Amino acid sequence: MIKKKKKKLIIALTVAGIIVAGTSIYVVSNQKQQASNLVQDAPQVNKVSDLMSSSTSKGESYLTGKVAPNATSKLNADSAKGKINEVFVKVGDKVTKGQKLFSYSNPDGQIAMEEAETDRTKLQNKINQLNESIAAKRAQLTKKTDELTALTTKSNNAATEEKESLNQEKKSLEETVELGKNEIETAKSELSDAKLDLQKAERTQQLTNEKYGSSEVVSDVDGIIQKIDDTQINSTVSTGSQPESFMEIMDTSVLRVLGKVDEFQKGEIAVDQPVKLIDRKDQSKTWRGKIARVDATAADEKEESTISKYPFEVVMENGEDMPNIGNHVYIQPEKEENAKVSLPTDYIMNEKDKKFVWKVIKGQVVKQEVTLGKSNEEAKTIEVNSGLTKEDTIVFPTKLIKEGMKVPIHD
Repeated sequence: MIKKKKKKLIIALTVAGIIVAGTSIYVVSNQKQQASNLVQDAPQVNKVSDLMSSSTSKGESYLTGKVAPNATSKLNADSAKGKINEVFVKVGDKVTKGQKLFSYSNPDGQIAMEEAETDRTKLQNKINQLNESIAAKRAQLTKKTDELTALTTKSNNAATEEKESLNQEKKSLEETVELGKNEIETAKSELSDAKLDLQKAERTQQLTNEKYGSSEVVSDVDGIIQKIDDTQINSTVSTGSQPESFMEIMDTSVLRVLGKVDEFQKGEIAVDQPVKLIDRKDQSKTWRGKIARVDATAADEKEESTISKYPFEVVMENGEDMPNIGNHVYIQPEKEENAKVSLPTDYIMNEKDKKFVWKVIKGQVVKQEVTLGKSNEEAKTIEVNSGLTKEDTIVFPTKLIKEGMKVPIHD
């Protein structure tokens, strides 16, 4: 009998314990559920500009590209200037515009230029001598003309017996004056011919210098020496042959980024659109640039693809710590500052063919009518043409939101 009573007591205590434990679990669970419901039921209040920023970052995808030089400058050996006899740079060197690259040796060309200079100098000296001669003859003519004038006056006033001898002297002086005039005209004609000859000599000298030119060749760009063909040094290029370039320079005065954009994203970029460039290895390194070209024709892909891709090109702005040629970068097209307001589509309410959002004015919820524009299916956003600004605050629509209810506003 005693054993049966003890057994009943143990069972009763066990049942009581289970009931108490179950009650505690229910209370705690119910409290958690109530707290969860409170959190879920709290109005989601957001500024329009914050929603736009969040939506943009979620729907945004980077383009990619590869850094390339502006162009490659190719220099050919010019047989007319002689043989390349000295090179002042080596492959891999960075050069600046105007820096010496290599020089020619051309004895025949040097002789031709010296002869052209000699011919020009001779003609210039002849012109100088003719000018001096004409000046001297004019001075002599002036003197004889003055003497003739004085003699004529004297003859007119002389007695009869003196006039005969004076007239003979006058006649001789008149012949001298006439001869002086003829000599000046002849010298002037020679001077005119000499000037024409000088013009021809100067033109010949110019052409000779252009043909044989300076013995030194300088770089016309800032860049990196990419190639030097040593086999062309001290060798003669046969006329009519087309050898490979002697030297090639990667023009790094401006860096470009070459990439491809698929048909879905092509409409998001345009010529002159600013972009942000981000180093793929170190995303703390960024640069700026502009879209310079977007091809209208899709590129030919080696592998079959269901998506067309269009080549595009970015011109980078010069700055510090520029990327190396061949580096890969991310390309982020920059949005216009005056871009339209856009919202996640689930913030829009439909009612009698009109569109609304819950807008907060002075801490209270108000139904605000809006007109909509284009939608972005990928980002799940839609443009708002009127009814909202970036500075407005709105509430996510739920069944609990009612017009006029008060909501907390967070700055």
